[in-house]
Amino acid sequence: MPGSARARCLTVTPSPRRSTRCARAASTIISAAGFSRYSTDARWLVPHFEKMLYDNAELVDLLTLVWQETRNPLYQQRVEETLEWVRREMLTQEGGFASSLDADSEHEEGKFYVWSEAEIDALLGKRAPLFKRFYDVEAQGNWEGHTILNRLKAPALADAETERELASCRTVLFQAREPRVHPGFGRTRCSPTGTG
Repeated sequence: MPGSARARCLTVTPSPRRSTRCARAASTIISAAGFSRYSTDARWLVPHFEKMLYDNAELVDLLTLVWQETRNPLYQQRVEETLEWVRREMLTQEGGFASSLDADSEHEEGKFYVWSEAEIDALLGKRAPLFKRFYDVEAQGNWEGHTILNRLKAPALADAETERELASCRTVLFQAREPRVHPGFGRTRCSPTGTG
């Protein structure tokens, strides 16, 4: 097992090179955002789909520090995406935060997050070829016949217009994904201040 993204990113002195690798790894299942616990393969394509609040909090802190040093827009984008994920996915009905998000839904790991090429084509129409080129979408899929959206083959940010178009496509996918059965929260709840 390649190991925890948190451990690989945080147990060394933060550096732009390592932080860029972590930020690019966050592009895995980018239509969901948030950092998963760890990768199950050497490419950082297939995550263990469980997500922990504390992992994401520490990685936001790390990427913010490196952004302050480098002003690399990749770090800013990942921080913004992760905080939006926390607001969207981790808030409970009681107004606090869940400590974790389960890996599976409907007893199948990753089911909530993966796509088929046919779904992408139907949802995005004329914009589908652009999105597929950036997010590794092919007919045969890239994981067990399904597609985990990722930018491992196109990790650098594109021009501003293209990134806006890709963001718009991701919004369409967010909306289309909502009727799916969502992964459940972990048992532990945190107060709005982040304490248990």
